[in-house]
Amino acid sequence: MDELMSRNQNRTENNSCDSGISTSYKSCEDWRKAGAHTDGFYAIEPVSASNRPFIVYCNFTLKYNSAATVFHHDSEGVIDAFPRCNPAYCYQREVHYDTSLPHLIAVIAISRHCEQYIEWRCHHSVMARYASWYNRNGLRTNYWGDVPHTSVRFRCACSLTNSCGGSTNSTLPCNCDKNDETWRSDGGYLTYKPDLPVTKIAFGDMGGDIEKGYHNLGPLVCYG
Repeated sequence: MDELMSRNQNRTENNSCDSGISTSYKSCEDWRKAGAHTDGFYAIEPVSASNRPFIVYCNFTLKYNSAATVFHHDSEGVIDAFPRCNPAYCYQREVHYDTSLPHLIAVIAISRHCEQYIEWRCHHSVMARYASWYNRNGLRTNYWGDVPHTSVRFRCACSLTNSCGGSTNSTLPCNCDKNDETWRSDGGYLTYKPDLPVTKIAFGDMGGDIEKGYHNLGPLVCYG
């Protein structure tokens, strides 16, 4: 990873020299405004992050009318929650980013909007009281993707429309809490900046032969 980042640092600085653009912009959006348009690695320097630029991945496919600063990690994609276990939060996976936490927080602070997709795909495995994710401070949270961070009980997006488990008047907190022998999923975007990024995910209720699940955690993406 260090070697890769070093090669990208050199490539970015060389490209910057060719274009006459400084490498110390605060974000990918600043690079876009300066004329950059090719997705790739660029050097940025957010306020209070450090006294030196660092490398991030910039995506110039506009969303929210802004370029995106993308932070990848080692837990992306659909991953089998294994070894399986039954107690609440017994399966835990720490999330390691390709950028330091202080740098991540500095970019989040200056960004207009940040988001991170999170999903649990379940088979006879409930979520409420068994699953959660941990914020930048290592604290377990009480809400899932697309749910307000002020939720007083753990819930998923389907509960906002009383549609969890495929029902039109459901009182379940999540689709997975249907707890049947059907593959279901609960997913959505986390957008409350003071909690981001996700630093750990945890699940349980996988002690039986047919109880299993897969998690899917996307990169942290910030705009503006």
